Amino acid sequence: MKYVTGEIGYTMDRPSAVSLGKFDGLHRGHRKLLDEVQKQKKNGLASVIFTFTQNPTRVLSGLSAQNIITNEERRAMLEEEGIDCLVECPFVPEIAHMEPERFIEDVLVGQLKMKFAAVGTDFHFGYQRRGDHAMLQKLAPKYGYTVEVVEKEQSHGRDISSTYIREALHDGNVKLANELLG
Repeated sequence: MKYVTGEIGYTMDRPSAVSLGKFDGLHRGHRKLLDEVQKQKKNGLASVIFTFTQNPTRVLSGLSAQNIITNEERRAMLEEEGIDCLVECPFVPEIAHMEPERFIEDVLVGQLKMKFAAVGTDFHFGYQRRGDHAMLQKLAPKYGYTVEVVEKEQSHGRDISSTYIREALHDGNVKLANELLG
């Protein structure tokens, strides 16, 4: 697996299927996204996970990072899953203030050569989180890619999320946390 970290100008050498997100726990919901990009290998696309070295939501709110797994653990797990490339982009002002369409044009299509995107229903990106899955879908014909919006995985009547896993761990319910992580 190609591992890119600390760079904002990395360019793929071939077309790719990209999933974007925090991937701060690699839970069962994240695995649905991984499956979607992995399916695109049959179409000749490289499977790419794009994330940040730090959780942008926590950086912007001034909270300390509370990832369930470390970046090193995430890297090892994605490599084990057969992902072709993990891009951990630094969350720097140039990226934080980038308008959503410019992010699509410059980063996703320009640098990553994205032909397919898999994102969750609550995915947001770009300056002030103004971009979402609907914007990705709307701009797909203009930039030549397709989008798969993946519904949330549920357990016990709740969406599986890193927050849910953190709550389970905080409550001492390791069994539930393990179930959510898969």
